[in-house]
Amino acid sequence: PDYDGFINLEEYAYGGDPGSAETELTNLGPTQRVVEVDGEKYFEVQFRRRRDFMVRGLSYTPEQSSEMSELSWTPDGITEVNATEIDAEFELVTVRVDEPIGNSNNVGFVRIKLTLSM
Repeated sequence: PDYDGFINLEEYAYGGDPGSAETELTNLGPTQRVVEVDGEKYFEVQFRRRRDFMVRGLSYTPEQSSEMSELSWTPDGITEVNATEIDAEFELVTVRVDEPIGNSNNVGFVRIKLTLSM
């Protein structure tokens, strides 16, 4: 660990250097936005993903929850809508919550759950 306050797996998965305290995840980590599609507004999250994530044993799982308790997160209801090449190592992935904003089943939180299998 480099004692910069970030989890090493996050730094590695999003393109930072886990061995350097100089990494700024604010420029690398997931971002959020609201988009309009066919007159409906949707919540989207964009994140950098290693193009060879499967070979590296990395998993990026978008999850949503109406509360912040650990057992409430689910990957259901989120769809990957785009993946655009950034460079030879990374792509920019866009995921969207399936339910439009303003409907009664709105979700309050979205995260990208990162795991590394060895």
